[in-house]
Amino acid sequence: MLAPRQVLTRALLFRHIRQSSTAAALVQDNAELPLTYLEGFPKPDVKHAETIIAIPRGHSGKNISAKERKAGRVPGIVFEQEDGQHGGNKRLISVQNNQIKKLVNHLGRSYFLSRLFDLEVRPDVESEDIIEKVRVLPRLLHLHASTDAVLNVTFIRAPSNALLKVDVPLVFIGDDVSPGLKKGSYLNIIKRTVKFICPADIIPPFIEVDLSELDVGQKLVMGDLKVHPALKLARPKDEPICKIAGARVSEPKKAYTHNYDHLLLNQLLLISKMNTLLVSVILFILTGFYYSIPFMLTLIVLLFLFLAVLLSALLVSYFKELMSNDHRPPVVGSTFNMFIHFDHLFDYMALIAKKHHTFRFITPTHSEVYIADPINVEHILKSNFQNYTKGDHKLILGDLFGNGIFAADGDIWRHQRKLASLEFSTKVLRDFSTAVFRSNTAKLVKKVSDMQIISLQDLLMKSTLDSIFKVGFGFDLDTLSGSDEVSNQFMTAFDDSNCIIFWRYVDLLWRVKRYFSIGSEAALKKNIRVIDNFVYELIERKKEQMKNAKDDRNKEDILSRFLIESEKNPANLTDQYLRDITLSFIIAGKDTTANTLTWFFYMLCKNTLIQEKVALEVKEATGAEYTYSINEFSLKLTEAALDKMHYLHAALTETLRLYPAVPLDGKYSEKDDILPDGFKIKKGDHISYMPYPMGKMTYIWGEDAEEFRPERWLHDGFFQPESPFKFTAFQAGPRICLGKEFAYRQMKIMAAFLVFFFKFHLVDESKEATYRTMFTLHMNKRLFLYAFPRSKP
Repeated sequence: MLAPRQVLTRALLFRHIRQSSTAAALVQDNAELPLTYLEGFPKPDVKHAETIIAIPRGHSGKNISAKERKAGRVPGIVFEQEDGQHGGNKRLISVQNNQIKKLVNHLGRSYFLSRLFDLEVRPDVESEDIIEKVRVLPRLLHLHASTDAVLNVTFIRAPSNALLKVDVPLVFIGDDVSPGLKKGSYLNIIKRTVKFICPADIIPPFIEVDLSELDVGQKLVMGDLKVHPALKLARPKDEPICKIAGARVSEPKKAYTHNYDHLLLNQLLLISKMNTLLVSVILFILTGFYYSIPFMLTLIVLLFLFLAVLLSALLVSYFKELMSNDHRPPVVGSTFNMFIHFDHLFDYMALIAKKHHTFRFITPTHSEVYIADPINVEHILKSNFQNYTKGDHKLILGDLFGNGIFAADGDIWRHQRKLASLEFSTKVLRDFSTAVFRSNTAKLVKKVSDMQIISLQDLLMKSTLDSIFKVGFGFDLDTLSGSDEVSNQFMTAFDDSNCIIFWRYVDLLWRVKRYFSIGSEAALKKNIRVIDNFVYELIERKKEQMKNAKDDRNKEDILSRFLIESEKNPANLTDQYLRDITLSFIIAGKDTTANTLTWFFYMLCKNTLIQEKVALEVKEATGAEYTYSINEFSLKLTEAALDKMHYLHAALTETLRLYPAVPLDGKYSEKDDILPDGFKIKKGDHISYMPYPMGKMTYIWGEDAEEFRPERWLHDGFFQPESPFKFTAFQAGPRICLGKEFAYRQMKIMAAFLVFFFKFHLVDESKEATYRTMFTLHMNKRLFLYAFPRSKP
């Protein structure tokens, strides 16, 4: 709320001045009456009050902490209040993991860190004896970078006479009556918490920010907040909190890649494609008339009738939906809009999402709804998960992915996920995969060291394919050496099929083309034959290998474990089913990792200071010297060293924010529904959340949303994850990616090796990278880099 001018009483003003003095005097005796919450200000809800039970911990250290976590406890520390932030007189404790996890999940991380709790230290969890009972404020919460498990928690004692620095969450109200938002502008949230120096007795659970009077272009700053007069800002009063932003004049000029020349090139390429198509059609018609005039006349009439019906259905559907008053998402175009902008589709979506957080395109049969609001994303991925399935997306995906986990629903999906989750959770697979990643990356480093200019994406694709075949299927493919032509043909066929399948979403005639086996569908059929031959041969080789080693049933690779399972249930786990599962692992293990690392090194070349920060962290975390050999460095790159690389983890996550491996992900609405933002969804609608556009949204990430800034993920030097419904690179809810930790480990190993041994520069600094429009964010064309040795590999 906007703060009106207030007149403080003499006693209250005196107290406020005394309590805002130097840190050393913060906890001096304050003999006055304790402060209380004032009427009209938020107060902590008593229903969330809870006593945290802790037990003493005699020693600290990595091994001690690991044992505590294994026993279901979270290591923690309670500090004495000194300067409003941290201090001495610490007590080592352990708290129950389930209790802390429940509180964090229920309240949210920001609200957990701004709420007081009673802490009881007991000799044992079941004991009624109390060693110490004290009121505390959670100060730091360290979560595991991949699994979000609570690793440790720090508390600070909060007696009544203490002043504490607290990041108080902000709650935005009045958006429904804001003049600016009613005009179609959007709310740009710059700060979601504000740091205050708070007397312990009146720490607010949140602060309300009233938007009801804000018009376009107006903003609120920290000094505008209405708070208890005893609270003191720890930041300058003129720092902005939020702004009502309209469409920027420069946005149309920025277009889709912030480069007018690139937009012009895209339009020229589109015109060229249309001209080529027109010439092909004319040649086809002339050839047909030459051979059979009656047949061609009949064909042309039928074609025109088909197109007329199709166009009529589209126009009727379009205008019907456009005139609807049913509070449906705003219509921004039809399938033809997506067709026209296909080469830069994800940036086109991002441009629309800056104005409409939920919008839709019209097709002859249904609406294609797209969402970029984290609240809506949580609704379709978690809250109403059962309503949003793959539905008729399976018709489009089926030829390539079959019943693999990415295209499956229901019992088939649950069965595959259960088997896969068991495999990903085993220590055997973790240790085996880590060894494979190190070994194959060492080969990659040797390969790079022999080249002056490298095509990085090609090398990464080959290296990750070698790794997934070793880990997933138990074979040494060795595509990195270039010796396996069959594997190279498979990779080309797989990538081209990926593009063609995605093209079906804008190609209204794909079913006709598939029926007659013409155009892109003919190419797809040919590619799938290459893929099937490769995968079925792989399955047969693995069966033969296992038959010749009957005594060795404790296989480390994933396919061996699925084959063992198929022996128990041969009716369901057929070769076709195994083929679909195999392809799912390939796209998960090859494309996502290689694509992310390609964009990662591209951004490091664009931000050389960040590249040097990553390299320095790798050197310090491993304790390696630039004189080390590849084998010596590999021995230093332990799990403990990888866990210390918080900046590298942040840089990889920042890459995934801006360039997510899966830029769009579609669902199908089984029933009518209403999204949290009020828009209605009809049965049969396709609805997609948009990781790529969401990473560019200032209302989600702040004014610097389009900047590559790994520091946004760090808190006191430690990586802190965001909500999976805000950072959607790994999905969320029941379908959250099982291989998240697996992928991070592989990317960190590969990135650590490469930045330790080489300093990378773009061959062409003026060239802006673009993507191929497909299911995974594949960089278009090649990424050529100079790799200058930091040391002698």
